[in-house]
Amino acid sequence: MSDSPRSDAEAVRLGVVSYLNAMPLVHALDDGCGVDLVGAPPSGIAAWLRSGRIDVGLVPVIELLRQPGLELVSDACVGAFGPVDSVLLLTRTPPDRVVTCALDPNSRTSQVLVQILLRDHYGACPRFEETDPETAWSRGTHDAVLVIGDQALRMARWLDGAHVIDLAAAWAEMTGLPFVFAAWAARAGVIQRCPNLGSLLEDARDRGLEAVDAIASDCAAWGDLSAEEARVYLTDRIRYRLAAPDRAGLARFLELARSFVVGSGSEEPCSTSG
Repeated sequence: MSDSPRSDAEAVRLGVVSYLNAMPLVHALDDGCGVDLVGAPPSGIAAWLRSGRIDVGLVPVIELLRQPGLELVSDACVGAFGPVDSVLLLTRTPPDRVVTCALDPNSRTSQVLVQILLRDHYGACPRFEETDPETAWSRGTHDAVLVIGDQALRMARWLDGAHVIDLAAAWAEMTGLPFVFAAWAARAGVIQRCPNLGSLLEDARDRGLEAVDAIASDCAAWGDLSAEEARVYLTDRIRYRLAAPDRAGLARFLELARSFVVGSGSEEPCSTSG
């Protein structure tokens, strides 16, 4: 896997992320079979899809609104129904009293989700700013901080004095539905060019789930979680298939998120409110 797109015009350029929760989707993928793997954070995958530097990416689902030409490729996804442990809002006050909120730059979907939940579930109307979550928390510059991914799993282990709100759990409380964070999406025309792409990604997902124990052991070797903690996270927290309830949750999120994206006149990943 490369860190930047290669020039092979025949291969479908596939953008992948290295977060732990995505490992079962990408573990069994390899360059070849007509695909060229390119690694980047979620926001980078989204930008490369927009520019055409890649053809397919595991993208934050907010990109389905930001880039209306994208098409879902398969039923492989990263989602949750209830606590997910890796998308957290850390607050110094009760959530309804949050005035300033720092947003992790690495996922546009979670940025919009936290704005929806603070507004519709908790009745807060804070100001939002993109910044590194660990820095914002340690400096005390914001009274709430959104943190995602492996960094959230790490920070939750050492934080003292924080109210910790799991955003997937809060979404389930508000809607009764699962939440979908990321899915495979392709630029227009790619599915026609590579009609077996969906089955390739679903087969990789299935083989990755069979290898969860090995993925968890690898995580323990280089991460902050034990193999058992990583296994529980991957098997009990994350949903990897877009079933009917997940599609309903995705549709509900996109409906609520539309006002944050469509007609905003900005490509910035977050909006602000007073």
